[in-house]
Amino acid sequence: MPQRLFYNAALWIFFLFYSPLFFFRILTRRKQTGPLGERFGRVRPLPPPSRPRIWLHAVSVGEIMVLQPLLQRLTEENLSIVISTTTVAGNQLARKLYQDLVEAVIFFPFDFDFAVRSSLDSIQPDLFALVETEIWPNFLWNCARRGISCFLVNGRISDRSYPRYQMIQRLLAPSLKQIERFCMQTARDAQRMVELGADPARVRVTGNLKYDIEPRQRLHHLNQLIREVLGTGSKVPLLVAGSTAPGEEVMLLQTVEEIRKSNIDLKIVLAPRNPDRFQDVAALLTAQGLKFTRRSFFTDDDLAHPLRSEVRYDAFLLDSIGELTGVYETATIVFVGKSLVPGGGHNILEPAFFGKPILFGPFMENFQEIADTFLQHNAAIQVMNQADLTHQVHELLRNRDARASLGECASRIISENRGAAAHTLKEIRELVVRKREMAGRQSPE
Repeated sequence: MPQRLFYNAALWIFFLFYSPLFFFRILTRRKQTGPLGERFGRVRPLPPPSRPRIWLHAVSVGEIMVLQPLLQRLTEENLSIVISTTTVAGNQLARKLYQDLVEAVIFFPFDFDFAVRSSLDSIQPDLFALVETEIWPNFLWNCARRGISCFLVNGRISDRSYPRYQMIQRLLAPSLKQIERFCMQTARDAQRMVELGADPARVRVTGNLKYDIEPRQRLHHLNQLIREVLGTGSKVPLLVAGSTAPGEEVMLLQTVEEIRKSNIDLKIVLAPRNPDRFQDVAALLTAQGLKFTRRSFFTDDDLAHPLRSEVRYDAFLLDSIGELTGVYETATIVFVGKSLVPGGGHNILEPAFFGKPILFGPFMENFQEIADTFLQHNAAIQVMNQADLTHQVHELLRNRDARASLGECASRIISENRGAAAHTLKEIRELVVRKREMAGRQSPE
């Protein structure tokens, strides 16, 4: 209880300092903050569930994509499903991908008692799942009071976050006691969770759901459009740079420029990680004097009908959400961003699904284990800087066999590590069965 009092005091102090900026963002960028009412617990009430209801919380775009293989299985389990997100981009993607599979897509409430209670009153879940690792003490405490089973899905504790969790271990420990099952990605993640205070009997190693992800649909029309407007094909190579961060686009464009000087007509697709940066990257492309076009310039009707463009562009800005994974299929070479500059890296499994040669930078802390696995099995190349990036791209463009070998090794890693969704579903089933048994014992005869 002292920990919870301290947490709530700190939460209110933080909010008082942060609230002027937050409300300013609401007034100036409402589309980037989401509906304020849902964040304070004013959620449209759902009818009482006639079957077990599971509330899945995924912070942003990455976690929403992770849910894909698990959701496909959950929809076959006769469960009512609600998804919440923290970010607007994640919310938009969840609606786009899963609207027909779930009962509602909402914004997660601020972790104030009144907001949490109001949200739980409206949703009435039987189970609550956190995707990856995001602990909200008041939410978990209120779930426990109501008998709502809580569990962690695809849990991980990165090298960067582990010391931070250790610093607040005493504050964290009571919240961990409210979680009935920890489905962790690796044995190292499981051990770290136990060291932070989780009951070892509740911790399982179920694998990484990212290995089970498959594109929901092949983006044939979009990929055909990209090839058409860039003029790429069997002889014109394409570098797809995904989830890029500030500073990386400049280095990537320098790489393209230097390689084009060697009479290789390299084209590029740039997909910034943060939607807020789409316009900034467009301005950068203009300043560089590159002839480029943008995904947002084309409607779904444009994609549905064959395009015969007389203009050939040097670059394509993928200023959309949720399409990058499918676009990797067009690549000759893939660079995965947030890794040439300090940012923790990003998911390299998406291009691996298509058997593409993958490059990434030295900053892969958030995906270190996956990065190490790929490097150990010669399934990717790590570049240290822009000069190294240029050299490796140039070498791969000159060596078809090297590209094929990298892609084949990447595909093999994907196939050998599948199964996390099935293992996770097994744990969820056990909790659902337990809930039903408890409900049966408590019901009057």
